[in-house]
Amino acid sequence: MTRNQWFAELSRLLSVLPKEEAAKARDYYNELYADKQEAGASEEEILREFGRPYDVSREIISAFLQENPGYSIPDYDRGTGYAKTEAKKERPPYSPPSRPASSKNTSSDDGNRVLWIILCIIFAIPVGCLYIAMAALAFGLWCGVFALIASGVIVPIVSIVTEPLSAGAILSVLGIGLILVAVGIFFGTLVEFIVKYMFKGVNTFLTFLKKSIAGA
Repeated sequence: MTRNQWFAELSRLLSVLPKEEAAKARDYYNELYADKQEAGASEEEILREFGRPYDVSREIISAFLQENPGYSIPDYDRGTGYAKTEAKKERPPYSPPSRPASSKNTSSDDGNRVLWIILCIIFAIPVGCLYIAMAALAFGLWCGVFALIASGVIVPIVSIVTEPLSAGAILSVLGIGLILVAVGIFFGTLVEFIVKYMFKGVNTFLTFLKKSIAGA
């Protein structure tokens, strides 16, 4: 018997229980199977240790009936649940999963997740457009900064080289160049500040969207 066959048979035998209880039992043995597989046990060894699905189902049903004496299962003898089975093999006793199954409606959770994803996509589209627009704006601002600095350096040099200027005119040209360079550096610092916090704000919002989708 393969793993899939074993769990399929267990699911069939547990169909007499409420769906939530049957799901808890399957989850418990799925987690137990995964733990033993990670520890190096083979499929054959794990299923041999679990025993027959019929024996496992009788144990689970008996435990459920003891906790819920008012629950009735047709054709099940509370006192002789193992009367017609082989002796139980050594295996971990059944107990509810360590992480209790959520009482929330699964379909409702799935619907909420889909709604969250749709809303995030709707908001992400304009955010993406804003990101592109900010990148273009930042590029334009930096081009302006470099143009100012370049003008402050190139204009005085060209003026002095191409035209004979008096000492006063040369000083004036050099002064204008220095002013342009200073203005370029000032605006460069300002642009760096604006671009940094502009992109930081968008990244913070995108991180919020990502966490919202993951936690939906």
